[in-house]
Amino acid sequence: MTRAQLLKVEKYFANGAFSFSWQGEAQASPDHERHLTARFNGKPGPVGRVMLSKGDLFIETYYDNRWYNRFEIHSPGNPSPKIWYYNISRPAEFASNTVRWVDLALDVLIYPNGEAELLDLDEFGELEIDFEIQRQCWLAVLEILSFANRKKPSFEG
Repeated sequence: MTRAQLLKVEKYFANGAFSFSWQGEAQASPDHERHLTARFNGKPGPVGRVMLSKGDLFIETYYDNRWYNRFEIHSPGNPSPKIWYYNISRPAEFASNTVRWVDLALDVLIYPNGEAELLDLDEFGELEIDFEIQRQCWLAVLEILSFANRKKPSFEG
């Protein structure tokens, strides 16, 4: 039996300051993507209309060519996602066993019924980022919303 490869994920704020990190089990990934699975061990609480609980399964996808990352979140033992959580971010940077990403505040939640919710507009408005970065963020939001509008399976691009 081979031991699973762990990937370290490092999250940074828009100003470049380190936020926090976690580890997950690496999964097979195509070019320009890193896939991993991780169990939620943070403080339980609401995100939009769902509750995050200890032990929730996060199936995480990071892209080095898109302005977002995606967390498909499942309750323990439930094969159906309870939510897709998209972080609007700079394209991720990949090192051998590390994924680094910069959070640009906006979050898009997609519920299993296809409804969408945009979070943290106030935080986004306070960021000191230039027009081109703002434009990339809004284009990413539109791309994500198009997944929900088309009801594309697993809301992937």
